[in-house]
Amino acid sequence: MKTLMSLSISVLAFLLTPLAAAQATNDSETLQLATCKQSWLDFKNDPAKSEKFVASLKSNFKTNGRDGSFVPLKPMTVLGHDVFQLYPETVGMAVGYSIIVNAGFDAVKSSLEKLMGKPFESCQSASEGKSCERLIGEKKTVMLMEGSRGNNPKTLFGCYYFYAK
Repeated sequence: MKTLMSLSISVLAFLLTPLAAAQATNDSETLQLATCKQSWLDFKNDPAKSEKFVASLKSNFKTNGRDGSFVPLKPMTVLGHDVFQLYPETVGMAVGYSIIVNAGFDAVKSSLEKLMGKPFESCQSASEGKSCERLIGEKKTVMLMEGSRGNNPKTLFGCYYFYAK
């Protein structure tokens, strides 16, 4: 349990540090993590990143309830969309890194496909919403999920490494 806690802190340290720097842009580390260009699996045992995380988290984010999410204390954007929440350890039921933005599914999908230079490989549409995936490499898949529609649409996107068991 202690190892898992230590791993979680290290992971959070690495992941949230880039978000502390002003507005996130298409070439930011935040976006690189959410699109699998960087992986916290590669850096999870770096104690220096953990220390940076603690300072960054306290000054730039607050926890958002018990669901493991964080919200920025000041406005932040990714792909030109306002960040609503950040999940530094999960993408739904998968282990990974995800962001919820205040934007519609189609707008975020278009932004991600432009950034990746490729369309998503598989997309599905159901009554509960739309979703897409694109395999980037071993244990690295970019995914996109419609969160809500209407006047205040939300879309989740991120990189997942594997499903939790």
